[in-house]
Amino acid sequence: MTAEHIPTAEYTPDDRTGPRTHRRRRSVGAAFGLVFGPLQGVSVEQGATSPVETALLLGLAAVGGFLTYQAIRGYRRNDDRSMLLFGAGLFLLTVGHAGLKLFLALGVPLVAGDSPAFVFAVASTSQAVDIVGLVAIFSAILR
Repeated sequence: MTAEHIPTAEYTPDDRTGPRTHRRRRSVGAAFGLVFGPLQGVSVEQGATSPVETALLLGLAAVGGFLTYQAIRGYRRNDDRSMLLFGAGLFLLTVGHAGLKLFLALGVPLVAGDSPAFVFAVASTSQAVDIVGLVAIFSAILR
């Protein structure tokens, strides 16, 4: 064996092109993608939610509704369009998201039964509402 083929802590016989640390970095990136990758997908879970989840979603909607009301009051008081955009974004992120999530869990089984296309449409709409809400808040901040 030549010096370049001797296995060491940094090099292995099957990886002569670079140190092991390169493989570790790739595996950490792959593990990160496996853990956080599902957060990017559309959730089509359907069925009864727990009472705790329902209470949390209703609480989210209540706090979001209150914050939206305060933002609209600020818009009327100061005639500032960015407050209106901020309130609309908050409304979509809180009340819109909670309402669609509750509809997905409780209303879809009553309306569409087990139709996966309808469930996917509601779940996709929920994520689209979140994106539009974030864009509204972002544009309010930039003004």
